[in-house]
Amino acid sequence: MTWWSVVRFAHVMGAALWAALARVMAVAALVGSVGVVLLATALPVT
Repeated sequence: MTWWSVVRFAHVMGAALWAALARVMAVAALVGSVGVVLLATALPVT
C-alpha cells in the first residue's frame, strides 16, 4: 500500500463521511420543519 493509495483512501472515506453527514442534516431539517408545522397546527386546537 503506497502513500498515494493511503491518501486516496482517506479522501474517499472523508467524502463518504461528508455525504452521510449532509444526508443526516437534511433529514433533521425535514423532520424539524414537519414538527414545527404539526406544532403550529396542534396549538390552536388545544
